[in-house]
Amino acid sequence: MADPQLLEATATMDLIQQADAPAALRSAADEMRNLTGQFERGDINGEEFAAKLAEIQNEAEAAFASLSDRDSTASDR
Repeated sequence: MADPQLLEATATMDLIQQADAPAALRSAADEMRNLTGQFERGDINGEEFAAKLAEIQNEAEAAFASLSDRDSTASDR
């Protein structure tokens, strides 16, 4: 199951018209749901689950970082 805070952050970014980051976070949330399903069904083992989860986390962190970069650029104007 996707993290509710991740989905809430996505909705908030939609409201402030940040298009790229919400799409990336929605994708990460979808990947987390799919990954959890694969693990629960036994399609992947714990090691594979942890590795893929780390990749998804990196994608989400990059999306948040892009927002931080935009905020810094906007405040420099």
